[in-house]
Amino acid sequence: MSEIYGIEDLSFVPHFAKPVRHTVFDNTEYFCVKRIESFCGIWNKWFRGMKLLEANTVYLQPSAVKEFDNYFALLPSNSVLNSIYELYVSNLGVSDRPDNRRRVDFRDEIAIDREYTLIVPSYYEDRIMYTRHPLTGVVSEHRWPFKTLPKFYSKFHPCIAVAHAEDRFGRHKLPFKLARELGKIVNTSFFPAPEMPCRIPSVVETMPRPGTEKLRDNSFRQRRMERRSLWWKYPSKLRRDIVPVSPSMKEWLRKRDLARFGTVRLIGGAQEQKREKKRASVAVVARPPWRY
Repeated sequence: MSEIYGIEDLSFVPHFAKPVRHTVFDNTEYFCVKRIESFCGIWNKWFRGMKLLEANTVYLQPSAVKEFDNYFALLPSNSVLNSIYELYVSNLGVSDRPDNRRRVDFRDEIAIDREYTLIVPSYYEDRIMYTRHPLTGVVSEHRWPFKTLPKFYSKFHPCIAVAHAEDRFGRHKLPFKLARELGKIVNTSFFPAPEMPCRIPSVVETMPRPGTEKLRDNSFRQRRMERRSLWWKYPSKLRRDIVPVSPSMKEWLRKRDLARFGTVRLIGGAQEQKREKKRASVAVVARPPWRY
């Protein structure tokens, strides 16, 4: 088959729906993220902003999302695997010299369609897969051993595809020899990614949010709040939280720039604290109604 099938043209039911955008790796995939950061030459904790990039996302049918997360995977061609192998070996040789590493900049690379081979586990013998022709829309049925499946094309990065396949199958069960060698290098020669001297702005920081006009600074606390904000779900109206604050923290709260939370009002005057020094003040924090 010479037609260009997208991964969204694969389904486990005969009916096709609108493809959904799915993140390959998020911040919870700790070990996979660390391997990508180490062997691809990027800085530590840089991957946390990649969940919004095309290099880390695929478009799947709703019936294929769970299967992709747990069972099947995609592997690039042998030529691409050979390039990744050379990259990993090169970065492993200079693991103690971060400045000499070859870096894969996932943002600067052109988002092109790359060819992938579908890898399925052996217990898929009773499963049936369906493909939709990209031009005619004709649905075809495929059964074990799925030799009639076409090559699929997707824009997500081959390094992420290899890490995903190795994580789902293990290096011993991958059909390609180069893929098994890559898994062997990654699993037996792990080295930490260094801290970057000047932090590269993540995608989360460069995207404007409603009610914000300036970017966050580079302090540790603000970076931590940035990571937490990925999971925060704000209601449609302002939510006021009563946060207990000790008297020693009052001055810190006044000086601290809390623009990301809205307004802060301290309750408890000096006379009240004089009568009872151990009594804690209260800060009423009004958070803006951000939605993600």
